[in-house]
Amino acid sequence: MEIIALLAIHLNSNLALSKKLKKISIDALNRELVEDTLNEWKSPSTRKKTLLLLLNSIGGEVKAPQKPKIFKDPSLCYNNTASALSNLKKLSKKKKIDFYGGTDVPPFLKTLNRLFNSRVWEKDYNIYEQAHRERLMMLSWYLGSQLKMSEEEIRSMLEKSAKWPSP
Repeated sequence: MEIIALLAIHLNSNLALSKKLKKISIDALNRELVEDTLNEWKSPSTRKKTLLLLLNSIGGEVKAPQKPKIFKDPSLCYNNTASALSNLKKLSKKKKIDFYGGTDVPPFLKTLNRLFNSRVWEKDYNIYEQAHRERLMMLSWYLGSQLKMSEEEIRSMLEKSAKWPSP
């Protein structure tokens, strides 16, 4: 949005566009022309017409935005999905995971483990088990809903979670 606003300022003020601003403006406009993004607006058709006019005014063409192949951001543990999948598959082969000292465990999983076990002490094993079951069920529900699983698939995960620890 900031890039498009900067483009509009340049166009309204008759300022010259640098090659870099033109390129990133074309990319930004094309990202906004994606159907899901347009549907977030009150009037998607009006938004689309405006974006197409801007794109046309700088000589840009409509093209699907490219997804990056490598990500460099401090909020991410891996450079791409393939790397994440490969590393997590290796991690899943381990019998026991060291969440507190293991260097192969991503920081997010360490944080999730701390959160998962927060305020659960082994003063009473029944309470520990019940808390663990409830949290597994909540996590199962969350994953199922985020992965757009069917109601039946979510129920199955909930039922498996409710039986923890399995015999």
